[in-house]
Amino acid sequence: MQSTLAEAEAPMQTPGVVANRTVDVEGPTIGRQRIAYFDGGGDAPAIVFVHPNSCSVASWERQIVDDDALAAFRLIALDLPGHGTTTRLSEGINDYCISFYAEALVAFARALDLRNAVFVGHSLGGHAVIEAGASLPSAAGAMIFGSPPIRSAADFGAAFYKMPGGNHFLTRDLSNEDICHWEATVFYDEIPAWFARSVRETDPDARAKLGASLGTIGDESQLARAFPCPLAIVQGDCERTVRLDFLRELALPLWRGDVQLVKDANHFTQFDQAAAFNRLLADFAGDVTSR
Repeated sequence: MQSTLAEAEAPMQTPGVVANRTVDVEGPTIGRQRIAYFDGGGDAPAIVFVHPNSCSVASWERQIVDDDALAAFRLIALDLPGHGTTTRLSEGINDYCISFYAEALVAFARALDLRNAVFVGHSLGGHAVIEAGASLPSAAGAMIFGSPPIRSAADFGAAFYKMPGGNHFLTRDLSNEDICHWEATVFYDEIPAWFARSVRETDPDARAKLGASLGTIGDESQLARAFPCPLAIVQGDCERTVRLDFLRELALPLWRGDVQLVKDANHFTQFDQAAAFNRLLADFAGDVTSR
């Protein structure tokens, strides 16, 4: 099947978004964490947004403030451990790796009893959603982007483009120049003020330890193939991080039969073309929560 090419629209001008609630969670690897999150409230089916590496709930500003396409849903976004205003309450240090973030996501979803929810994961957040899989409480569906479900560490070259200037997202300490280079690589044109701020506020070990852990990553393609609910993959047609041909070669059972392309968007598809992304998400969430 051919991919759906969503038409781009003018970017929306929106205020920043911050976490407005906290919940304490606990797990064997995460210890005790006070998870900061945004919750729009209400009784509608929930959409749970999981941000990328070195970001926070702010990265979903153009979804959270949307009062049209996503108005029928309860919108929730969390700050992963080491990011935003989430804090560790127990002794010890955060073991930043994909399984660590997946455990935190599952603990969060269970703490809020988020049943029949749709989970949307971007980049690191998408990998966490893939690994969380069947442990999420009765998930209705999952949408990921910037998160190729690799088979092993040997797939990195095939799944990702080489990042100009180096892998900033896996580098512990970043200069202002590094951050500027990073944001110029992953956004289509407009660069939000919250990106550099979120990077600076992130625990630097979240980048360094994630990089060190990737050599032992499991087979995400099998997890995605056996995902317990419908799975959608979205990609900007100007993506400079993830290779579209790799995603298609996996031949995963996807919503609408293929990767859903968004026109004039890069790695931060949900920011670059929010209106088109939100329509896709609303269609997907409407489909899977009505089953």
